[in-house]
Amino acid sequence: MWGGSCHSPLLFSRTKMPTITSRPLPRSLTELIPPETYDQILSHLRGSRSSLISCCLVCKAWLPASRHWLFSTSKVTVLRTNANAFLELVNRRNETFTIIPLIQHLILEQGGSHRLPFLGAHGNHENFQFDDVLCKFDGLVSLRSLRLGWIRADIGPRVPIALRSNFHSLSELELNSVVLTSVQQFFDILGALPNLEILSLFSFSFGYEVMDGRVHTRTMESTPPPPPLQVFHANIKESVTQFLFTWLTFHGMSSLHTVAFGLFSKQTNEVLSDFLRESGTRIQALKIRDAYTAEGIDLSPCVNLRVLSLGWICLLPEYAPGSVRFATEVMQTIDSNLEEVTIVIRLEKGEMKELDAFDWKGLTQVLQKPCFKGLKRLKLSVSGRREIMTKVAGERLSTIPQKMLEVVQWTLSESHSRW
Repeated sequence: MWGGSCHSPLLFSRTKMPTITSRPLPRSLTELIPPETYDQILSHLRGSRSSLISCCLVCKAWLPASRHWLFSTSKVTVLRTNANAFLELVNRRNETFTIIPLIQHLILEQGGSHRLPFLGAHGNHENFQFDDVLCKFDGLVSLRSLRLGWIRADIGPRVPIALRSNFHSLSELELNSVVLTSVQQFFDILGALPNLEILSLFSFSFGYEVMDGRVHTRTMESTPPPPPLQVFHANIKESVTQFLFTWLTFHGMSSLHTVAFGLFSKQTNEVLSDFLRESGTRIQALKIRDAYTAEGIDLSPCVNLRVLSLGWICLLPEYAPGSVRFATEVMQTIDSNLEEVTIVIRLEKGEMKELDAFDWKGLTQVLQKPCFKGLKRLKLSVSGRREIMTKVAGERLSTIPQKMLEVVQWTLSESHSRW
């Protein structure tokens, strides 16, 4: 009646399946597995902190690789409140188990604010001063990135000496909310890190020494050459931007492939254009913050540019920075074959008149340039009203393939201009 074999779900549900008992492999076999095999397997968990913590507890053979990948993405933060506890770990670094040799990313904050401090700021900061403690941070053999924050023109020559002694293998440095006493102090810090590849400056200043992009106490001929940076992020005020990029231009900086800066004024933009004419041929990714004006900027020397980020931009005239035509005015200067463009937009009210103010017609026209024929992704990152922006962008940019267009909610880093 049923023909051949029966495939009834009911019959299968009544069939008693054999019980399989999982047994661990004998030690004689597991000891033959090369450690590189564990490393390869565990590397696929590098984005899962909870899984890696569990793997640390499985067995002795899994521990080295699990700890390595766990600390590859973990950042250790040392503040005034836990500095003594961290120093105690440093002093016990030769014990059987310690995290000191595993730390790859370290954040050191003298204070606790992310706002740019002012010279002469008040407060009790004697308990944690970089001059006193950096020389004691020994044994960080795996350290790759370091962030120094909340320096208020209160460090001396001992800091560069400590960096050279204990942090010389660093490849990435971030100075965040930092006021240095002089330009020479900045050069001393960079000189202490010969392997530096990534430099990020956020809310960074030289006190009152730099005026109008110039240091009145020295000439460019007396400045040392920069380290062979590959990535340079500069979220800094206009005068410091002018000075640093004039310095890079003077020394013929040619190793950079990723650069971020702000467009403040025609004068600053001309300085940046001079830098791009000298060093722009290798740049593949460009991020433009502080989008006040596009006047004077020229991206045509960046012949290998593939990724461009612009913003953030405000669309109402009473709010800065940016203008409704900023993105199109910058993109009109491009001659390279771009693959990805991101425009970061801050919506104050999200009303239709605000969305309509964007230069949709100009953007449509500039995307017709031959250099944009290979564009794979146009992303609009907005502060809110993503659904409405998706609808408006789809209508205003109907001539471009819709699969290329993407509207997303901006990230926390974009909202703080740290993208």
